[in-house]
Amino acid sequence: MLAARELSLILPSGRRILDRASLSVAPGQLTAVIGPNGAGKSSLLRLLAGEARPAEGRADLDETPLARLRGRERARRIAVLPQSTHLDFAFRVSEVVGLGRLPHGDDETRGRGRAVVAAALAQVDLADYGDRLYTTLSGGEQQRVQLARCLAQLDLLAGERPDRARYLLLDEPTASLDPAHQLAVMTLARDLSRRGLGVLAVLHDLGLAASVCDRLVVMAGGRIVADGPPGATLDRGLIAAVYGIDAEVIANPVGGGVLIAPRAARCP
Repeated sequence: MLAARELSLILPSGRRILDRASLSVAPGQLTAVIGPNGAGKSSLLRLLAGEARPAEGRADLDETPLARLRGRERARRIAVLPQSTHLDFAFRVSEVVGLGRLPHGDDETRGRGRAVVAAALAQVDLADYGDRLYTTLSGGEQQRVQLARCLAQLDLLAGERPDRARYLLLDEPTASLDPAHQLAVMTLARDLSRRGLGVLAVLHDLGLAASVCDRLVVMAGGRIVADGPPGATLDRGLIAAVYGIDAEVIANPVGGGVLIAPRAARCP
């Protein structure tokens, strides 16, 4: 289990941007962290990834503090897709995805690495892009390549289930994608969770999160203010309090979760 235990993050100025946040990322579950800008969503993800040290509390992997784990061990079990990744070198797409294989050492000599890279590209609908130059791709295509890199890092071929719990942390993975690929990426995230991964995604698209994810963690002002299944978590009052939006919450007629039908935004 990947868990945040009373995590706080405080800037040098003394501003508390994350305040005693606790949650667990469960294998087999797709969880979305939602909330307005500045709520602390990305800060929470960075702490869970071990990319920053908390001012208070701790992040654990299987009851072991992340700070005590060696980098390679952590990288074999936790893959992170950041909001944006800048890469100006003319690497081929397959080489970028292959960077995800680095924690697995000499595994490449047995050929599994190449198969995992190919499988990862196929899963993000870029099977024929391996020889393309990364710098020639659109922003959305580059984001999908970076997602494939994360999949290669988690070392799963199509249909495989992990022998130990592994975790995929996604920070706004759909931000630069068109609607079809937004849905495709989140459907892939849900499929990966069904294969036993714990998947945590920071999302701004409230409707997408509510209709696809198993669980919503709602943040505001650096704190977790609600946590649970979409239908039990979201209601008109919560959306108004957190987002300043008057909206109806409607059962999804074509699948799980709920739909959000906004009426108007509250003007400052």
